[in-house]
Amino acid sequence: INKYKFPRNVPLRTPKAEIISKDLIRRGFRLVGPVILQSFTQVAGMSIDHLVDCFRYNDCLTLAENPWRHL
Repeated sequence: INKYKFPRNVPLRTPKAEIISKDLIRRGFRLVGPVILQSFTQVAGMSIDHLVDCFRYNDCLTLAENPWRHL
């Protein structure tokens, strides 16, 4: 869960994305660079990169803390 205030603070790549990228490339996957994997983790909800003033930030934070709440 991140607490970014400005869009320029949101990273394009993270150390975790770089490690996963290297592992996937080693396994024979292509076009899986760290920027693409960081985008995937954002879309899949694995990292919350909403800005703190985004209208969805609190909803995402609540779901991250209580993942079964929406059921």
